[in-house]
Amino acid sequence: MALLEVRAVRKVFGGIVALRDVDMTVSEGEIHGLIGPNGAGKTTLFNVLSGNYLPASGQILFAGRDLAASRAHERVKYGIARTFQNIRLFKSMSVADNIKTGFHGMTRTGWLTAIFMPVRAFKEERLVTAEAAKLLERLNLTWAADEPAVNLSYGDQRRVEIARALAARPRLLLLDEPAAGLNETEVGVLEHLIRGIRGAGITIVLVEHDMRLLMSVADRVTVLAHGQRIAQGIPEEIRLNTRVINEYLGGVPA
Repeated sequence: MALLEVRAVRKVFGGIVALRDVDMTVSEGEIHGLIGPNGAGKTTLFNVLSGNYLPASGQILFAGRDLAASRAHERVKYGIARTFQNIRLFKSMSVADNIKTGFHGMTRTGWLTAIFMPVRAFKEERLVTAEAAKLLERLNLTWAADEPAVNLSYGDQRRVEIARALAARPRLLLLDEPAAGLNETEVGVLEHLIRGIRGAGITIVLVEHDMRLLMSVADRVTVLAHGQRIAQGIPEEIRLNTRVINEYLGGVPA
């Protein structure tokens, strides 16, 4: 069953067409790879899917609901969370507090509640702390809970960002080049983590330049070039697709 359907999505910046009537279907429970050369429109599509950009036209159907006109905070509530190509952590805050910020859209306590209903606010904070602790344990980050995020290695910061996205309890997780800057050992840890997230029932769309990683974890792959979809299929079909080889893989199958 399709969880996400992108239908004829178009995005224009001034006179530049970044996405040209892009179609993509992501089935519930799958890991869906999104690849293409630099400037193909991958990050633009991610920004459209997450609500950071609104499309000029087209539909974004998520669980049957058209979210094309919805903003980013609304999509989080519907069940879409993301990470970014460039890590966006609060560097001076502790790892645990960074993860707690991911629960913000799911909580009901505001400043008025904190003043006039302190007991409820305290209970909610205690619940968020407990849930953050579970994510720390799940991602093997308990040891770093009280460390400022800036003190962690690049690979560990990547995992903190993923943990923060998981705090929103998404049905769909958008991972934007999570292996960027990681060494071989860290990529292996990431691969195990991605499989574990899917094993927990979360659907994943993965943008990644590490073709070995992407082809090993993806159930299906969509390929963009010049803002257009040029192929979609299982990894083996993509490896052997002549147009993909010429446009993206430099004439050599992955």
